[in-house]
Amino acid sequence: MGLYFAFQGYFEVATICMLAAGLFDFLDGFAARLLKASSPIGAQLDSLSDVVSFGVLPTAMLCGFSHTPFPLFLAAFSALRLAKFNVDDRQHESFIGLPTTAAAPFCAGLVSWCSARPSSVLASVFSHWWVVLILAALLSFLLVCEIPFFSFKGLGKKAEFPESIKPLCLLCLCVTVIVLTLVLGWHWSALLVGFTLAYILENLILAAFRI
Repeated sequence: MGLYFAFQGYFEVATICMLAAGLFDFLDGFAARLLKASSPIGAQLDSLSDVVSFGVLPTAMLCGFSHTPFPLFLAAFSALRLAKFNVDDRQHESFIGLPTTAAAPFCAGLVSWCSARPSSVLASVFSHWWVVLILAALLSFLLVCEIPFFSFKGLGKKAEFPESIKPLCLLCLCVTVIVLTLVLGWHWSALLVGFTLAYILENLILAAFRI
C-alpha cells in the first residue's frame, strides 16, 4: 500500500503506511512468542517483509520525489544489511551498522516534509537530484558499516555506564525535537527526521570517541 501511494506522489500517506509497517513489525514477533509459533522461517520472512517496508518503500519515495532512479541502490544495501543482520551473532543486544528501521523513517520523513513544505529551505536543498543521491549513498554506507549503534533491546536490564546513559541522552534529544517542532510550527514529519537524525548523530559521536 505504501508503494502504491509513493508511486502516486502521496508521500505523507506512504509515510503513514511505513509507520504502520513498523508497528506490525513489532507486533508479529510479539504475537509469535505469545502463541509459541516462532520458527526459523518466520525470522527470514520477517526480514523479507522488512526489505519491502524499510528498503524498497523509502527508496521509491526518494526516487519519486527527486524524479531520478539514482537512489535505487539504497534498496539493495538495505537488503544486504538485513541479510547481514540475520547471520551476524554480534547483534543480539546492539547493532553493527545503521538499522533499516532508522534509515527508512528518516528518508520518509524528509520526503514528506519537503513535499508538504515545498517553499522551505530544506525542500529547496533536496530539490537537487545530486543531494538526494549523496544522502542515499551516505545511508547505504551506514547500513553496512562496522560502526556500532545501540538498540533498545536491553531496556529494563541493568547496564553499566556509559551504556545506561545512551538511551537517556537520545530521549532528551527527542524531547528537544518535539519542543522545536511545536514552537516553530514544523510539519509533523519533522519529528521523524529529528528523532532518527538524533539517533544517527549520537551513535556517530559515540563511535568517534570510542564510548
